[in-house]
Amino acid sequence: MSVTFRLRTSLLDAGKERTNPHNPIAGESILLWLAEAGVALSRPEPEDWGWYSTLEWTAGRRYMVGASFDDGEWTVQVEKIRSAREKLFGQAKMSSDDACAAHIGEVLRRLGEVSR
Repeated sequence: MSVTFRLRTSLLDAGKERTNPHNPIAGESILLWLAEAGVALSRPEPEDWGWYSTLEWTAGRRYMVGASFDDGEWTVQVEKIRSAREKLFGQAKMSSDDACAAHIGEVLRRLGEVSR
């Protein structure tokens, strides 16, 4: 499960991003903005569905934060990275009220109105 945020903002310019070599999908701008706003993300990397970064939250818990831009709307997904053991035994599942996702949602609200 992942937590997804959607927003529209004129504060970012998808046209000024590096070219995604896998697919012409923007998303890097919002990840760079999140990092500048204090979210400790790794450098954004391209993926065939957009862009992603990773982040270490509390107690060594890691998350993947993915982003894309289409038709004037930014989409940001937050997914908890779990070990094979955690997946096998159904442990450490991501919940809709996950603290890391809630923090990212609050930071995104600085850009504009966010929906989930």
